[in-house]
Amino acid sequence: MTDGSLYLWGKNDRGQLGVGSGIGIDMVESENVPVNIKVDAAVKDFHPGTNTLLIRDVEGSVYKTGLKLDYTPRKIVLPEEFGALAGMTCGRRHYVLWS
Repeated sequence: MTDGSLYLWGKNDRGQLGVGSGIGIDMVESENVPVNIKVDAAVKDFHPGTNTLLIRDVEGSVYKTGLKLDYTPRKIVLPEEFGALAGMTCGRRHYVLWS
């Protein structure tokens, strides 16, 4: 694939895949086939953390999923003074973005 699509599957009990299932029961939440993740533009890159995921699209928007809070990608609104995003990462319960 060269169109910027992102497909994920596997355990999704915390919404970490961003596929919108959303009931959050450990034994039930699992995607057995690849599911396309929907964001506003083609995916440029992504960074998985523990029970969470950051996604950046080609327009520079950043989205987060998981932690039993976001079962579909939610756009992160950065302050104007942040400037252009140079990189991002995430861990167990934190996100790091730098310009």
